Amino acid sequence: MKISLKSWLIVLLQSLCIVALVLMAIVPFSCKITAEGVKLLVGDYNPPVLNSVYVVDESTVEFVFSENVRITGCVVSIVNDEDLFNSMSSSKTKDLSEALYAASGMYGSIESEIFSGESENIVRIKMKEKMLTGQKYEVYASVKDSYGNNLTFAVPFIGYNGRVPKIILSEIQSASVSSQTKSEKENGFYRNEFVELLCLSDGNLSGIEIISANDGEQKRYVLPAVEVCKGEIVVVHLRNRGNGCVSEEGDDLNLAKSSYSSVGIRDLWSKCEETVLGNKTDIVVLRNSLNKELIDAVMYRDSSIEEWSNKFSDYAQQVYEAGIYSSSEIDCASVTTGLTDTKTIFRKNASELRTRVLSGEDIELPVVCDAGEWIVGTESAGRL
Repeated sequence: MKISLKSWLIVLLQSLCIVALVLMAIVPFSCKITAEGVKLLVGDYNPPVLNSVYVVDESTVEFVFSENVRITGCVVSIVNDEDLFNSMSSSKTKDLSEALYAASGMYGSIESEIFSGESENIVRIKMKEKMLTGQKYEVYASVKDSYGNNLTFAVPFIGYNGRVPKIILSEIQSASVSSQTKSEKENGFYRNEFVELLCLSDGNLSGIEIISANDGEQKRYVLPAVEVCKGEIVVVHLRNRGNGCVSEEGDDLNLAKSSYSSVGIRDLWSKCEETVLGNKTDIVVLRNSLNKELIDAVMYRDSSIEEWSNKFSDYAQQVYEAGIYSSSEIDCASVTTGLTDTKTIFRKNASELRTRVLSGEDIELPVVCDAGEWIVGTESAGRL
């Protein structure tokens, strides 16, 4: 059967329409009205992405973006009231909300200069005054890429700490205990998860953070600005449940009364009220939040786990690259056979390390770990 020329033309026109529609769907474009008519413009219409933030020194903050950018506006402010910056309510005396009024620089703004980093996707903001250790700051800024796409963001950060101590993990209580003793019931105390730290030098804890690979970055705990001495033991309670959960950030180390707190030992409490840490398998990391460098870590696993899952493998690689473990392989992790909710996993040589620093020895970081360095038990040998 012969097909007429008219039919062929109709089929051809339909095909061209389909091709045009597909191209419109996959190619970014815009239009511009010119004297000659409508002109199609092809380009990038995705805003830049802020990948990371680093506190470089006592007055400089670095921002790393997904592409080349330039800052079009910037305000650095001191955060003295966190609720103020989270507020969405309108002010009775101002046209803007409290949060936006702060973003304008009216609350504690700091004069700053903008510099280019090592590449065009890096921007540095240098404040005219030195940061205070432990002080909370916030940057409000807008950037624009070469296509004119804008990104406006607000990023909190903690003031530079030039006295980060040498510090290591020494013991972990990875499970909370559901049952209570008679005394605990009477006082409203619970036995919750904790991480014990050993200071190998003097310094300030500001900006040091604890991250569990099992929990992810959202549950990380950032330590407050507290002065510590070499040989000092700090117990960080990662779950806030019950009475007596008082953080001892000053000189009085007898304020905390809950289970697993001790007289004369500094106790710090997270605000997290949910279960934390992997009970028998986890990678717990001690990290400097200002420059993202790992300070110490422990990898532990149930004997039945023969390979890291995706949420653990990246942390295992970071621990290896930091020189804390000789390999990222799961065979390097300490096996938690026998671990129960009334037993802990602890560093075998913690007591020895403490004796050495108190005698004046300077111990370099990282303190290398491997499979046999952490063990499960209730005996006191080796523990602090």
